[in-house]
Amino acid sequence: MDTFAHCHFVNYWENKDIVLVFPLVKHFTFLLACRLLMSAEDPNLVAILENAVKFVLKGAFSIPIDLPGTPLNHAMKASSLIQKELLVIIKQWTIELATGMTSPTQDILSHMLSTSDDNGTFMDEVDVANKMFGLLIGSHE
Repeated sequence: MDTFAHCHFVNYWENKDIVLVFPLVKHFTFLLACRLLMSAEDPNLVAILENAVKFVLKGAFSIPIDLPGTPLNHAMKASSLIQKELLVIIKQWTIELATGMTSPTQDILSHMLSTSDDNGTFMDEVDVANKMFGLLIGSHE
């Protein structure tokens, strides 16, 4: 974690004339959450998710009119994008868990996929995606 934080400070804080702390801290928190929740280290994936989360949050606190170009419409499209990305990650993680390439305790997603209830039933992929979606929204805010 220390190396991760150090890299963030070097890339976004050092040698800058102006540092806007609030957006950088939000970005760092989201990066950290993606890493802890689902071991996501790909900066492109994290950027896609972070941008989509911003649209979802703008739409959540807007006038509820679903017309093209409205914040709600953008939020619904962003929500679909996040769900699709999460389902791709979940399918990949399921395969990696089944083949032993990933530890069930590696991150929150691995734990959700490898833990069953008292009856031995595992969560459906869509349910896991919905819970991860909520955790991403919470981590951004």
